[in-house]
Amino acid sequence: MATCLFRSPLAPRLQAFWESHYARSRRGISSQKILLYLDRFLMGELQPGQTISRQVVERWNDSMAHLSPNTRINRLCVLRRFCRYLHYFDPDTCLIHSSFTPRRTRRAPHIYSRQEVQRIMAAARQLGPPGSLRPVVVTNLIGLLYSTGIRIGEALNLTLRDIDLRRRVIEVREGKFRKSRYVPLSSSTARQMKKYLRRRREAGFSTAPTAPVFLNIIGTRHGHPGFVTLFLELLRRLDRASTTCVTPSRCIASWRGIGRVPICRPNCRCSQPIWATAPSPALKSISKPRRNSWKVPGGAFMSILPFR
Repeated sequence: MATCLFRSPLAPRLQAFWESHYARSRRGISSQKILLYLDRFLMGELQPGQTISRQVVERWNDSMAHLSPNTRINRLCVLRRFCRYLHYFDPDTCLIHSSFTPRRTRRAPHIYSRQEVQRIMAAARQLGPPGSLRPVVVTNLIGLLYSTGIRIGEALNLTLRDIDLRRRVIEVREGKFRKSRYVPLSSSTARQMKKYLRRRREAGFSTAPTAPVFLNIIGTRHGHPGFVTLFLELLRRLDRASTTCVTPSRCIASWRGIGRVPICRPNCRCSQPIWATAPSPALKSISKPRRNSWKVPGGAFMSILPFR
């Protein structure tokens, strides 16, 4: 039997709840931390035999007043689920309504134009070290993200067996909510991926079916944090080299969650964000199939979306 992680009067219930709901999930570690915070709070609030009342919930919420709304929402969501679980064993447990949680504060994402993506990919080709596969990896990774719309984590988890250039599809295994799906590729994207895989093979990297498609500088799977850092550095280089920023002045938020960080200069004269000038056409343009392709410096073609 596993050692109990909790010490409050509700420790057995907290342990059983964590093992049944979060222990094997991707959010197990973060949820465990939240439950440990709750456990320490309940040690000073409850006596043996007591349950979570409305007053306890309100004091727990007041204790998080210094935290950001998103952090408070995450902690209250875990508490709501635990209270529903605890209610089966003790009907006196307070059930928290969804209206009790604060609203999330999320900025609208920035939708990159074709010209912006061309500049970013051109900057990626200048990455070092000289003669390495790194600029080729980063350039093709950015192009694949833009041409297919898959998430950055899904792209980095691709293996060689997931790419079928003959049928022009890639298989995303266990993406969001652990769902798998096929994503079609346009003919131009498939040709570019074929060139990339040939360069990768000629560089001497593994061609095993389970080998990662996108490699870092030491030849292992490219990590998410490393790519985020590299992507933001590319944007900073472009901003320093031009009078107009690549990104809106309020924030840089890459589509599908690549990153978000303020990087513009104080005297920047950015144009209005895309979502402020024409939000509906900009958003619709992502979901509609297009037939035209765009050309990036160096002769590589990438289709805006993978449908032909």
